[in-house]
Amino acid sequence: MANEWDKHSALKRGGGTVPLSLDFDIADCRFLESSNDSLTAEQIFMRGWVRTLLDRVFEQLRQEFEMAGKTQEFSHLKDYITATDDSAPMSTVADRLGLSVGAVRVAVHRLRRRYRQVLREQVAATVEDPEDIEDEIRSLFTTFE
Repeated sequence: MANEWDKHSALKRGGGTVPLSLDFDIADCRFLESSNDSLTAEQIFMRGWVRTLLDRVFEQLRQEFEMAGKTQEFSHLKDYITATDDSAPMSTVADRLGLSVGAVRVAVHRLRRRYRQVLREQVAATVEDPEDIEDEIRSLFTTFE
């Protein structure tokens, strides 16, 4: 009976762990993206790290807005974090959110300020000395120059 119990309760290879999903489409896209440039392995790594860092910051902001019950507001304002030309005009966003254009400008300003704070917090978790945060941020973003 003890042998039978051992046999049925034995863990197979990797037993007890959750299998890792391999998304080959994403990997292929990233590989093609990085292989088109004449970048070193270190530069490719740093670009990937910066993207991961920014994804973390963005996800934390999204969760904060979601917890505050402002999911719709975040979905309309998130494009203004980077202020690209393809962002919807603030007047359109104001109409969709039922706010004035001035209120949207203030909300965008606050969102950007919070984005910077969260970015600093994320970078602070990776450096030993708090005085190195600004230098680290500058060096991370030079990878895209």
